[in-house]
Amino acid sequence: MVSFSFFSLHRAWVWFCICVCGFAFHMACADRFEYRIGSLDSEVVEVKISSFTETVPAYGVVTLKVEVRNHRRDAGQWSFRFEGFSSWDRKKELVSERRLQVEGQSVRIVSWEIPVFPGTETRDSYQPRLNVVVSGPGAPGASRPLLNSGAAYGGNLNSTFVAVSPGLQVTRDDWNMEGIRQEVRNSRNALTLSQYDPELFPTTTTGLSGIDVFLMSEAEWREHSPQHPLFYRWMALGGKMIVVSRDQTRTEVVGSGGMEWVRVEDEVNRIPSLVMSASTPQKRLSDPRGYLASDWSLRKLVPDISRPFGLLMMVVVVIALLLGPLNLWISFRKKNSLQVIWTTPMLSVGVSVLVGMGIVFSDGFGGKGQRSQVVLLIPEHQLEVTVQEQVSRTGVLLSRQFTLPESTEIYPVATTSIRRGERRRYVEQAGGTWNGDWFANRRIQAQVLQRSRNSRARLSLVEGGESPSILSTVDATFKRVLVRDAQGKMWWAEDVHAGVATPLRPAGREESAELLEEVTTRNAAAFPDRGMLRGQGWFYAESVEASRYIDSLNSIRWQDRPVWFMGPFSEGGRP
Repeated sequence: MVSFSFFSLHRAWVWFCICVCGFAFHMACADRFEYRIGSLDSEVVEVKISSFTETVPAYGVVTLKVEVRNHRRDAGQWSFRFEGFSSWDRKKELVSERRLQVEGQSVRIVSWEIPVFPGTETRDSYQPRLNVVVSGPGAPGASRPLLNSGAAYGGNLNSTFVAVSPGLQVTRDDWNMEGIRQEVRNSRNALTLSQYDPELFPTTTTGLSGIDVFLMSEAEWREHSPQHPLFYRWMALGGKMIVVSRDQTRTEVVGSGGMEWVRVEDEVNRIPSLVMSASTPQKRLSDPRGYLASDWSLRKLVPDISRPFGLLMMVVVVIALLLGPLNLWISFRKKNSLQVIWTTPMLSVGVSVLVGMGIVFSDGFGGKGQRSQVVLLIPEHQLEVTVQEQVSRTGVLLSRQFTLPESTEIYPVATTSIRRGERRRYVEQAGGTWNGDWFANRRIQAQVLQRSRNSRARLSLVEGGESPSILSTVDATFKRVLVRDAQGKMWWAEDVHAGVATPLRPAGREESAELLEEVTTRNAAAFPDRGMLRGQGWFYAESVEASRYIDSLNSIRWQDRPVWFMGPFSEGGRP
């Protein structure tokens, strides 16, 4: 890297050099983020893929810009198969399919959000990768590497993904990125520092789902003003924004994430510690304690799948006797040795049918599961964050396909202490339909679904008389509402309807503690964290509306807990 001495060079000459280096570095970054797919017939088609980040995250999606140039006179269709995997033997893989129709002798450019293999369940140390297979006219369908983890700073499936602007490398004299990198190396922290391309910025919150931390200067934060609403939705889900300023130091909490402003002189010392101490979605989802039966009340309600060793061995012995000695003895006793040619497959089919019937009678078709949901309202930014946790025990699944609402993220989480070595294959088909091992036959599996969207819903505290009232604009009926005002006093209301001011009464200590205990289902829950449950000026409401649950696999019979709403209330509402 070229470095400049700002004390030995003339100021104008320095800024000229900075601008030239910044332009050169920008061009280098453009080449780094851009990939031309080889092994194609260039006289028929050319394919160019650009990535928002230079490396692949450990979960979520990566945003790609795909450009297809059709040199033929006729229209053509090309299929893209993206393969995200995290192990050398490809046992853990997520396949995503897309199709693109291009008119003759024309160019078509699209932006796709491609999911990567979610490392939230396996806790492997393998580095995630993304390959692409292009099929169609002039494309033979060969698998080509597209992105890797770029794990020069300890990146793997459990690392924190930090997105850094390319401009911070050479165009900012108030940055010392090499010092930050060295601090990361010295602390041996599991961080993945990845540059991003501002020109390929995603348009949805899902497009930022693989990024844990954004790192930028104050000037760049101002330059990204069109993306501020998107940033706030991302932060509400747990994202961390670190802004380096010349003179400001402040903290802004947004939902389960937020923004930290750091002064220039503190950057090298504070930024690595801020990144590692941040409660990011990746840490919340891959917490080894979070979803075990010992810490999760939903998991305790789902019975374990029993596999009695003695019964299995007895079945194996019976099958061996039927297919072996007994089958041969009957055939030769009838002096018809050719009988085994058709009796052996018939016995095999019969035994398979009996085993299948045993599974059906014990676990049935589909399955049973438990779900919980917490909705966080953020009236200051007009946002609503939904986090749904679910665990199921499946029997025989006739179909494993399901579709999720737009901008909804889904991640598998581990319900046992170790998930290494097991094969996992997830599929996102063209059209947004999910398939694969999200739900497998006769297995206990858990997932977390989450989304962040705009909402004007809120609860307001209306002062008046001896006690205040609560006014809701949420499209739901609340069975119980607990309010902790700015002075820490607890208030209680029941049967609260939208648009109707309901008087509050002082809440008892026992009923308040009982309600707060019911909000979360896990001992080590990061959402809602203990700080949210102790917030002054907050409300906690139990809804009786089960229709708010996000449906996944329809063949599972879900047992739903009440949906819990929470967040800061607004002052001065009008009935």
